[in-house]
Amino acid sequence: MSIWKPHVGKNDKIPPGQKTDIIEIGICELNRITKAISRKQSIYVIPERSKINKFCTDLTGITPQLIEEKGMYFEEACEKIRDEYDSTLLTWAGFWKLR
Repeated sequence: MSIWKPHVGKNDKIPPGQKTDIIEIGICELNRITKAISRKQSIYVIPERSKINKFCTDLTGITPQLIEEKGMYFEEACEKIRDEYDSTLLTWAGFWKLR
């Protein structure tokens, strides 16, 4: 998700003109028998309603240049996941972790 430095006294506010965007989808496929990670991947997503700023880059390591070089639109990322992981047969879990 796009991340902004909290405003003093306004920790829950998004800066004017910005919206939250997913900028990375992390995938970790686990072999249920061996309990080992069998495949992992990061898919970088082009933000459509916000810009990646220095605070976001410092926190995540994701730069505008990285998104420009490796990013794809969210819909394309979803298609990639469906195509590469046959996602209809998988169990999904998610969590938020900052570096």
